Amino acid sequence: MTSQNMLCPQCAAPMGIPAGRKYCQCEYCGSKFVLEGLEMGAPHPVRFEAVLARTAEQMPLEEVEKHLAELELAIVDAEEEVEAKQAELAEARKVYRETIAEVQKGIEPVQVGTYAAGLLATVSWFLVVFVLGGSQWYAGLIIAMLLLFVAWGFYREWQEAERRGQGELREFREVIEEAKAAVDQAVARLADYTLEKELWQKRAIICQQEEE
Repeated sequence: MTSQNMLCPQCAAPMGIPAGRKYCQCEYCGSKFVLEGLEMGAPHPVRFEAVLARTAEQMPLEEVEKHLAELELAIVDAEEEVEAKQAELAEARKVYRETIAEVQKGIEPVQVGTYAAGLLATVSWFLVVFVLGGSQWYAGLIIAMLLLFVAWGFYREWQEAERRGQGELREFREVIEEAKAAVDQAVARLADYTLEKELWQKRAIICQQEEE
């Protein structure tokens, strides 16, 4: 998720706020804010206290309590959404790990073939150059050439298997990134609802005090 960078009006600490948030809290001083001006594309944080001072007297207690009840339901839904998105992310990561194991399992035979054929080809060339003579030299040369071609064939299969495996893993990495983004969005919605509930609880207290 992209973030909006702004300074806390209370303590001037930097605040990185995910795009789309309506509420935020400074992690340094703990101040809570409503992000106003979102519709104009220029959000700025306003402290809860300032919002309450100008709106509480205009809000009937019954309306505040009704909104609080709606927020309770929204928070429950948001918590369930976070759990569901986290489960999807965990499943995506599990599939990714399993795919890595499958890709490696498919590569191992051609890796072994490449090393074995290469080693045998190296031994054959050593014999051809330093040991064999006469008709054995020609036979050794042919065997060495064949083993070299076999090693090259295994190597090409190895590279092709790796290419296919990397393509599969790239697709699963994209799925994981999408799942992570979905989790971040769900967590941001839950955080928004939680802060909004706190704001409206304070409104309810003010309204109750005014009625008394």
